[in-house]
Amino acid sequence: MRKIHKNPVCLGTKKGSSIPQDSPLGIMLQYWDRRGSRRGKSKQKMIQYCVFEWTKEKIRADNLYWPEFGSFEDWICQALNLYVNSKEPFNQEESEYAALWLPKGKGKRRLFIISIAN
Repeated sequence: MRKIHKNPVCLGTKKGSSIPQDSPLGIMLQYWDRRGSRRGKSKQKMIQYCVFEWTKEKIRADNLYWPEFGSFEDWICQALNLYVNSKEPFNQEESEYAALWLPKGKGKRRLFIISIAN
């Protein structure tokens, strides 16, 4: 079993590297508590699904695989959700974590403030 670190952004991946802070997953983890839909969800479980589970097999028939450190590309996030929600048996928890990659509301985009210039 993998050791869980207090700072999940530093958690090792299957390739032995850390989660890049500028990757979609790294950004999501840095701003985890700023989005109400993540309330009650575990950063460690998101890492487990994103880095270890969803990367195991194709998420679409045309050889599309989920990127190890996530994606903010809408079409890839949609493909992930279709894949997760069509798996048998259905896993509600996994579906909820996959849904966190979808933008909320029609026409809305994910925006993360990285820094504010003076």
